[in-house]
Amino acid sequence: MSFGTRLLMLLLVTLLPFSPCWAQQADTASPLHRVLFLHSYSPEFSWVRDIERGVLEELEPHPEVAYYFEYLDTKHFWGKEYLNALVPSLRYKYAHLPLSAVVVSDDNAFLFALEHQQDLFPHTPIVFCGLNDFDPSLLQTTPWLTGVEEKVDVAGTLQAALRLRPNAKKLLIITDRTIVGHSTRRLALEALTALPPTLSYQLLDDATLEEVLQAAHALSADDIILHLIFNIDRNGRMFTNDESLQLVAKESAAPVFGLWDTAIGHGLVGGLLTSGYTQGKEAGSLVRQIIFENKAPSQFPVISESVNRYAFDYRQLTAHGLDVEALPPGSKVLFREPSFYEANRTLVWSVSAVILLLTILVISLLFNIRHRRRVENEIRLLNLHLEERVEERTQSLQEANNSLNRTMDDLQKARGHLVEAEKMAALGGLVSGVAHEINTPVGNSITAASFLAGRTQELLQKLKENQMKRSELEDFLDTSAKSGEIIVGNLNRASELIRTFKQTAVDQQVEEKRLVNMLTYLHEVLLSLRPRLKKTKHTIELDCPDDLNVTIYPGALWQILTNFIMNTLVHAYEPDEAGLIQIAVSLEEQQLTLRYRDNGKGMPEEVQKKVFEPFFTTKRGSGGTGLGLHIVYNLVVFKLKGTILCHSTPGKGTEFIITAPLNPEGGI
Repeated sequence: MSFGTRLLMLLLVTLLPFSPCWAQQADTASPLHRVLFLHSYSPEFSWVRDIERGVLEELEPHPEVAYYFEYLDTKHFWGKEYLNALVPSLRYKYAHLPLSAVVVSDDNAFLFALEHQQDLFPHTPIVFCGLNDFDPSLLQTTPWLTGVEEKVDVAGTLQAALRLRPNAKKLLIITDRTIVGHSTRRLALEALTALPPTLSYQLLDDATLEEVLQAAHALSADDIILHLIFNIDRNGRMFTNDESLQLVAKESAAPVFGLWDTAIGHGLVGGLLTSGYTQGKEAGSLVRQIIFENKAPSQFPVISESVNRYAFDYRQLTAHGLDVEALPPGSKVLFREPSFYEANRTLVWSVSAVILLLTILVISLLFNIRHRRRVENEIRLLNLHLEERVEERTQSLQEANNSLNRTMDDLQKARGHLVEAEKMAALGGLVSGVAHEINTPVGNSITAASFLAGRTQELLQKLKENQMKRSELEDFLDTSAKSGEIIVGNLNRASELIRTFKQTAVDQQVEEKRLVNMLTYLHEVLLSLRPRLKKTKHTIELDCPDDLNVTIYPGALWQILTNFIMNTLVHAYEPDEAGLIQIAVSLEEQQLTLRYRDNGKGMPEEVQKKVFEPFFTTKRGSGGTGLGLHIVYNLVVFKLKGTILCHSTPGKGTEFIITAPLNPEGGI
C-alpha cells in the first residue's frame, strides 16, 4: 500500500450525498434522519467538542436522528493535494447513504464543502458555524446554504482589557498565518486605530514560539497581551490554541486576553468571547427546523449578529490584581467561589457572638485601665505637691512619712494591677485575632467537606441505579484525595493556631520556668501576633540558632517581644510604611543576648532618657499607654535578673539590647 493510500485511509472525512428533508428523499423506506458533522479540525480541540455539544443538545430529543462525524484535521494537514485525496473516500463512504443535513464548522471545512458540494452531496442542506468573513453574495447561487457567522470581536476584547489596565503602556498582539489568523489580524489592525496615544503595540503574526515567549517575558505586569490565535509558528510547529495560550500566560507577568471561551481555564483572563457551544446551539436549531419542519435553508437568513459574551476567569483577575468592579456591565465571572459568609452562615454568626463577648470583655478591661490610670494621675499630682506639703507640715514629719509610704505602697499595687491589666488586654487582642484567623482554615475545611459529601451522594445514587462507571469512580477517588488534603491541611493550620494560642495563654497565666527552643518560641510569638502584623507591610527577620534551648520564663519573653513589636507598630512608622524588624538571639559565655532593632524614625535623646519610665509616651491619646517599655524593663531587671539598653538615632531606627546571665543549670 502506497503512502498516499495510507494517508487517505487514515484521514477520511465524511461528507454527505443528496437526502434533504425539504426535497425528495433518496431512501423513502427508512424514516431515519442522518446528520453529518464535517469539522475543519480534529476532536482534540475543545472548540470542536463544544460545537458538537451545542448541536446535539438541539437534536438529541429526537431519537430518530443518526450522527456521523468527520474531521479534516487541517491544523496538522493542509494543501490542495491532501484535500483532493479525501474526495474519493468520502464519495465511497456516503454515495449510497442518504443525508438530511451537513453541519460544517470553521473556514477550511466550509471552503472544502463549497468546492466539492456538487460532487459529494448536491442539493443537500449545509448549515455552517464558526465561519469568519462570510460573503453574503454566496446565497444568490447556493439556496441550500445557511448558518451562523463567528464574528469574533477583537475591539470589544481590547476595550475590556483597557478598562482593567487603563494605564497600560505596551500591548502585545499574537496571531498566526492561518485563515483564522489572517482574519483576526485584520480585525486587530482595525481596532488599533482607537488605541490611546500612550499605548504602543507589537504585532507578532509570523513568529516562532520562542520569539513569542521572549516578547511575552519582556512585558511588565502593567502591560497587556492580546492572544488572538496561535496554532502554528513560522517553523511549522503545530499546537492547540490552548497549549500556546498556557505557555504565554506562564511566561509573562502581563494579563492575557483573547477571543474564545475555550481558553478560559488555560491562563486567559477573559474578554468578549466567542463560544463554540453557542455557535453549535444556533446551528443545531437551524438543522432541527430544516429536517423536522421541512423548511429550505433559504428560508433562514444567515445569523450574523454577534452572540459573543463578556466572560472572565476570577482566578486570573485576582492573580493579576484586576478590579472585578471595573468589568464591563453584564460580564460573566467564572470560578468565583461563594463567599465565606454564604457558605458558613451559622458558623459566622456563632463566631461573631463569641467575638462580641470578647469585645465586651476587652472594653471592660479598657474601662478598668482608664479608671486605674485616673487614680495614677491623682497620685502623680499628689507626689508633685509632696515637697510643699512636707515643708508646711514640718512638725508632723513622721506622720507625713508614714502617709507617703502608704501612698507608695498603694502606687506599687496599682501599678502591678495595671501591668496585669495590660497583659489581659494583650491576651484579649490575641483571642480576637486568633478567632479571626481560625475562620479561614475552618471555613475552607467545611467547604471541602460539603463538596465531598455532595460528590459521595451522587456516586451512591449512581451505584444504587447500577450506572456507576469506572471513570466516575476514579474521578470520585481523585476528588476525595484532593478534598482530604484540603481538609487535613486547613485543620492542621487551625490546630497549629489553637496550640500556639493555648501555649501563649498558659505562659501568661503560669509564672513557671520551662525549657524552650528559642527559635521555635520566637516563631510562636510571631504567629500569635500575625492578626496585627498582617495588616502592615513590615518584614520581620529572625537570627537565632536552631539548637538554642534555654530554661526561661516563657511568659516574660512573650511579654517582652510583644511590647517591643507593638511599640514599633505604634511609634516607629507612619501608616502604610514598609519597615524592617530584626530579632537576633545569641549565647556567649553563659550569657543570653537578645537584640531587637527596627529601621523606623528613631528617638531623640530626650525621649531615650525617659523611655523606660512608667506612663511616659509620645502617643498619648493615639494608642500609647506609657507602660509597655516600663513593663519590659521590670521583666528584664527583676524577673530575668538582666540588663536592658536602648540605642536610637533619629531617622535611623532604634535598637534594644537585653542581656541575661544563665545559671549553672542552663536557665535564667
